Amino acid sequence: NILEARRDGKKVAATTFCFLPGLFYALDVVPVTLEIMSALGGLVWKRGMYDYLDYGCEVGFTETSCSSQRGALGAYLAGLGEPIDFMVCDTPGVCDTNANAFAFASEYLGIPFFHLNYPPVIGDKRSQAYHREDYKALIAFVEAQSGHSLQEVRLRQILEETERQDLLISDLEDMH
Repeated sequence: NILEARRDGKKVAATTFCFLPGLFYALDVVPVTLEIMSALGGLVWKRGMYDYLDYGCEVGFTETSCSSQRGALGAYLAGLGEPIDFMVCDTPGVCDTNANAFAFASEYLGIPFFHLNYPPVIGDKRSQAYHREDYKALIAFVEAQSGHSLQEVRLRQILEETERQDLLISDLEDMH
């Protein structure tokens, strides 16, 4: 999907492993998850991701950050991956070094960046209203970057399929 995105008229967005990709799929955007790409590189290459970890540091990203983003991030900073059109970082479940990695990369690569906030309290009306408005801003950002409008029916289908897959995985885990 990443390799063929441009041929298919789709944009590529870097995001975190905590972000539900359904929103991207509903807007014809192909997600790249840096943490998973780092893990895959560590599994498939004999030298692992060390060269890319080092490259990230050479161009100014901190060496004390988590390596889960730095491996793939270093490769993208070096121009060795398919070009990323924009980045989206969501704070639920994301550590500070992850958020910093995305902010650094967007600045270094000169690409648009959206940071979805996460209120410290999510149960009260004020924080729920804030989070709802922040999600609306995220959707507007991705629509602007992708050139596509969010289709509620398509998003609903994607989320229903995601729920089916989650239930299957839960059943498999239970049987395990």
